[in-house]
Amino acid sequence: MPSQRSLFLICILSLLSLAHSKTLKRDVKALNEIKASLGWRVVYAWVGDDPCGDGDLPPWSGVTCSTQGDYRVVTELEVYAVSIVGPFPIAVTNLLELTRLDLHNNKLTGPIPPQIGRLKRLRILYVSLFLCKLLSMWLLLVL
Repeated sequence: MPSQRSLFLICILSLLSLAHSKTLKRDVKALNEIKASLGWRVVYAWVGDDPCGDGDLPPWSGVTCSTQGDYRVVTELEVYAVSIVGPFPIAVTNLLELTRLDLHNNKLTGPIPPQIGRLKRLRILYVSLFLCKLLSMWLLLVL
């Protein structure tokens, strides 16, 4: 039977391995594409190479991650009220583990892309699409 010291050491090593797990490359690439499209308004809060945090730096603002096996995946993205202008960021559809997406109170134009259907775990989608200066449409979907 393992001693208490052995069990303690196993617990510490397990926690360290979780703290050093890397974010899935697909999610890092998608968030970097989103970051590039957002410009300076979000970039100041999105620092470091790992959107889920790398031990020295916290996770990027508005990004929530969870651990799946040896990797961390992005499960929630909340980038609201930061004056995003333009079309819906298509790179969001590469965050396949996303359960919540909140892009409301921005100035998104055009339709939500059909690729949003790739997000099989998405349960909450909260966006506002500004069709013109005077008309706005709010959409809250709970899938």
